[in-house]
Amino acid sequence: MLGAKNVKSTHIHVKTRAGVVSLTGTVPSAEDKSGAEDVVSKVDSVASVRNHLKIVE
Repeated sequence: MLGAKNVKSTHIHVKTRAGVVSLTGTVPSAEDKSGAEDVVSKVDSVASVRNHLKIVE
């Protein structure tokens, strides 16, 4: 997640359970929120993503 060029936040918490990834924390824009989900969903063992990120400008 930290190496993703399309995500501009280091305030993202990632939890994984049985292939389901939960994202919590804050990002500066809607693009960063969707970008974080995009990065995580491309990982091989991820079955689904629950994106609970909040946009804080």
